[in-house]
Amino acid sequence: MNILFALAAAGVLVRLVLAFISYGTNDYRFYVIFAHEALHEGMRSVMTTFDEFNLTPAMTGYSILILLFYHATDAGFDKLPLFALMFKLPLIAADVGSMVVLWKVWRRKAGVYAAALAVALFGWSLNSLLVTGYHCNTDPFYALLALLAVYYADERRRPVAAGLALAAAINVKLIPVLLVPGFLLAYRDWREALRFLAALSVGAIPFLVMLAIHGGLFWEQVINYNSQLMNWGVSFFILRASENEALGGIGAALVTGYRTWGKYLMLLAIVAAATEGRRRGWDRYRTAAVAFSIFLILTPGFGPQYTVAVVPVMLAVSRTFAAVYSTASGVHLATMYIYFSKGTFPWESFFPGIDPVGPAMLGLVAWGVLVAFVVTQFMLSDSATDAVDVSIAAGARA
Repeated sequence: MNILFALAAAGVLVRLVLAFISYGTNDYRFYVIFAHEALHEGMRSVMTTFDEFNLTPAMTGYSILILLFYHATDAGFDKLPLFALMFKLPLIAADVGSMVVLWKVWRRKAGVYAAALAVALFGWSLNSLLVTGYHCNTDPFYALLALLAVYYADERRRPVAAGLALAAAINVKLIPVLLVPGFLLAYRDWREALRFLAALSVGAIPFLVMLAIHGGLFWEQVINYNSQLMNWGVSFFILRASENEALGGIGAALVTGYRTWGKYLMLLAIVAAATEGRRRGWDRYRTAAVAFSIFLILTPGFGPQYTVAVVPVMLAVSRTFAAVYSTASGVHLATMYIYFSKGTFPWESFFPGIDPVGPAMLGLVAWGVLVAFVVTQFMLSDSATDAVDVSIAAGARA
């Protein structure tokens, strides 16, 4: 078991090394620019100047805080790696937090060895390792907070703590709002559901303040923001259809239609899955993992860093699927980072727009694993899935 803990620690160390020797993707430049503009010119200026701006109030504040720490070091803009490092260190701490929660979850389910194995698997989750140590975006925060919300709701029966954790996750990015239907449908006691909702509503305060001040501008830039269609998942096939001359205007209509209506299809599928999960008696780990998986399968707007969202909650359900998915998606990310590398040191990748078809083909492997995971959850009972994982852990120990 000590070997497993050593492996987990080594995974954290690799994240730290990556953070020290890289800028990451051009996302880090956006965070610098947005924070600088918001700090010196105000929020209205950053929203009207940059079409790419979509940060929540909390993450705008986080970026400004990192920028202030950065300035306190008297570092100039020629030393931007320091900003990227400061930005990433709390993300690495978030991954350590996910390891702690996974330890608690698996220790209860299958004992200390199974828990140590889960922690080691997350430590070397290629997907999480790259997004946290390299990419320079905030998704590891809400991945941890979503897992923590499920832990408080299912393990500790503390609806207020669960609501606050999920509210914090939504204040990192809006993506975790997709977990709300599953959380609510899992409650059998309406008083617990109300306490959860009351705590969750606290997270709306920063958004309501910004709406009161900036109105429609904030709504369009942040709440109604749509990432672009990229060569991932359903969008991959729709974009290929749009390039097929034989389909004429049908392909272009598919692109426009899916960009507009795809999010509603995704939400409908998540609510349907949560409803069926309630009927089957799923715990919230499974419901949340399925919800995040459906999001990644159907999303009309995609960023490569989104792929990390599902890893902690999936690992709480099935270490087998989580290991395969995180490896497949990690290979996809690594290929993208190398393809778009600027060939400079510290390492940096510049994403100019839609990713090319060649590297994106690897993403279809990870996407297919997500499809298989969702299908499997509806085909197998809870006990059957858990039995597979526990038997694998026992075999590894032997």
